[in-house]
Amino acid sequence: MEKVIIFGAQSLLGKECFSVFSQSKLYEVIPLSHYNYDLLNAEELKKAFSDHNPDIVINCAEFADIDAAEKKENEDLVYTLNCDAPEMMAHLCTKSGTKFIHFSTDHVFDGKEETYNEQSPVHPINVYGESKVEGELAIWEENPYAIIIRTGTLFGESSDNFVTQAISLAKKHRKIFAVDDEMSNFTSAKDVAESVFQMIEDDPEQYGVFHLFGKDFTSPAIIATKIIHILSSRSALTLVHADEAYQQAKRAKKRHLEASRGQVLPGILETFPSIVSPI
Repeated sequence: MEKVIIFGAQSLLGKECFSVFSQSKLYEVIPLSHYNYDLLNAEELKKAFSDHNPDIVINCAEFADIDAAEKKENEDLVYTLNCDAPEMMAHLCTKSGTKFIHFSTDHVFDGKEETYNEQSPVHPINVYGESKVEGELAIWEENPYAIIIRTGTLFGESSDNFVTQAISLAKKHRKIFAVDDEMSNFTSAKDVAESVFQMIEDDPEQYGVFHLFGKDFTSPAIIATKIIHILSSRSALTLVHADEAYQQAKRAKKRHLEASRGQVLPGILETFPSIVSPI
């Protein structure tokens, strides 16, 4: 059996990766979080590697709060988690001959182009995006055989996100606020985890940047409308513009991903019946 370490195992992607990989008899999966090792400390990261001797490392850990990332007091934490820690992981993986898989984001793009594939130039417009770009570049410096996966707006039942929040509010017939002028590829974290698993199974030697994302390029407002309809909810939907909804970080209004070597996953609009249970 190969050993798989999942850093950030308590995150949405971390939980889904653990669930998918642990179902296979081929892997011994070791879920790690800040309760086990401090990713802000290089010596702690080295200890994680020496303690477990992994064959594969999947990094789902990050500073993901886009608005909080704009605050000056969080700057060191943002760049340590999104750049320095992945850089050290990449270095340790190169040193030990370990496969390294790291997750990035569509926020590395500015939204000025119609679509973005794996070869599109990056141009982030917020601190979170900047830190993720620096993380990508640092990884390539340390480990040219890594896999970096960019995804769209993630959703899933195992964590708090816009989709689960909207479902909860709709079931209670409470007002839902949703942005109507920001569009992205809503992406199932479970589908991403399953696709990563299959990538490794199909070709364990492949490397580079891959886009894995749901096919539906849509807005939170459209998602909320669909949820209210499916649940026959009496929730009132209040539409807001992104500039009004977000107080700190700018967001690219249209982050439309394409895949030249990644994979287009099922869209959220077609999977709604399976994720929205009746009231």
